[in-house]
Amino acid sequence: KILSQFSLKASAEALNNDVLILLIHLGDLLVGIYLLGIAIIDTVVYRSNYCWEQIKWLSSHTCNYLGILSTIGYQFSLGSVTALSLTRVFRIRKGIVCKEDISKNTAVSITIKTLSILAVSFAG
Repeated sequence: KILSQFSLKASAEALNNDVLILLIHLGDLLVGIYLLGIAIIDTVVYRSNYCWEQIKWLSSHTCNYLGILSTIGYQFSLGSVTALSLTRVFRIRKGIVCKEDISKNTAVSITIKTLSILAVSFAG
């Protein structure tokens, strides 16, 4: 019975880690798309004329959309790494062998706190 409870706890923790790692991957993908977009525009559109076209580029919708994409990507990565770190700190504080599993309420609480940090960083 104890072995099955340990297995359930381990699978719940692995699922939590997998979701957070997936969100990190999503953030990195968005940043990769941003960088690819910048490289394509720099190579195809501006070539060696960027200095002359800088004001036009910085005020364009494409620049704004790519900036939004990069910000969302960075925030996904930052928030997910923060949440992953918080769950690991929670595990370490409780000891290697946890007497209790991370409940759904705790997971929701960590998620809400992480999203609050993200909201503050977007607002500021």
